[in-house]
Amino acid sequence: SSTNSSIELVTMTEGLGQDHESLLDEVKEEADEIVDKAYKIATSHEPIIEPPVNPWWTRGYLLDWGLALAIFFTEILITQFAVEPYHRYIPALDPNLSYPQVGDTVPVWMLMTINLAGGPAVLFLMQYFVRSLHDLHNAMLGFVEGVALNSLFTDMLKLYVG
Repeated sequence: SSTNSSIELVTMTEGLGQDHESLLDEVKEEADEIVDKAYKIATSHEPIIEPPVNPWWTRGYLLDWGLALAIFFTEILITQFAVEPYHRYIPALDPNLSYPQVGDTVPVWMLMTINLAGGPAVLFLMQYFVRSLHDLHNAMLGFVEGVALNSLFTDMLKLYVG
């Protein structure tokens, strides 16, 4: 198809001066390069990923990471050391409340392993298909912020309710 377009351009520009013909040759070469690039992209099986214009790490992210970690450590300090949970009076011999205590169905260590290692494992696995450090960084930042805010609100509600 590039040869047909070249023939059409030559027939349209017969009789033009030397300057126009050299300009026409340059335009034809650029058009052929663009067609070749488009053909290579269309026939390749590699994912098309454009490199980011800006670097994936900027100083603005320091504030985001700092706030996420500050929320996480503040939550630990408040719930473990600073605030006494609300205690309800529950009579020990009340038959309506005397169900036998059952152990945890899922152990805490397994819950934490699945929660804190499973999420990042899925994010890192996705980078096999989409190779973008910017996306991985933002996904990890969102994961850390989500875990920090979730633990803060969950523990504060537990402390309030009792």
